[in-house]
Amino acid sequence: MISFCTWILDRLQQFREVLPLNLARTAGINCEFVILDIGSTDGLGRYLRGWSDQRIRYVREPWATADRHFARLYNASHSMARGNLLVALDADNAIGEKYCTAVHQWCTDHSFLWAWSGDWTSGTVGRVAFQRDVFWGLGGYDESLGPVGYQDIDLMNRARASGLRRRLIQDPDVVGHAIPNSRAETANCLGLSEQLYRRINSENAAHSRDNIAAGRLIANV
Repeated sequence: MISFCTWILDRLQQFREVLPLNLARTAGINCEFVILDIGSTDGLGRYLRGWSDQRIRYVREPWATADRHFARLYNASHSMARGNLLVALDADNAIGEKYCTAVHQWCTDHSFLWAWSGDWTSGTVGRVAFQRDVFWGLGGYDESLGPVGYQDIDLMNRARASGLRRRLIQDPDVVGHAIPNSRAETANCLGLSEQLYRRINSENAAHSRDNIAAGRLIANV
């Protein structure tokens, strides 16, 4: 089973654009949508309770609002998954028609999938998929990083340094699309200025490189 793992805070307007597409594009697929709501006040819960689709698993954890640490929130949503294939699916992302086929083909003991448009500003950069045991064998996302930025690149770089093959696919029929967000919008989600967001991202990149160079490939140990 594929588990699409999402954490969300006050993104209903975008989410209601992509969720129907994702449900339609996974019709007949053994999958679930794990949606971790960390305290939305925009009617997200009411909207999701209006769906009768049993694939939707909505979990509200308002305590997490004060945290807003990307790596911890990604790990939290992944920990709720029941599937053997884990996909990080941001609340502004719509998968392509052929995405699930690619996940089944490339998420193995020896490889993982990065379905990315090729545009760093597209919002699809963090769309990574792993076999469950492989993901947790790497320790998941590194929670020692700062609150935002580079956690997905770090995960992939640790995976590759561990001997896993990265399968990069940029076919739109696999990647799908994301609703564009500026860095300022992402920073605002965390209560940060864009300048501070950029600084933390740069510090996380340096920390990740140091860890990998020192052979620290498993996070959160």
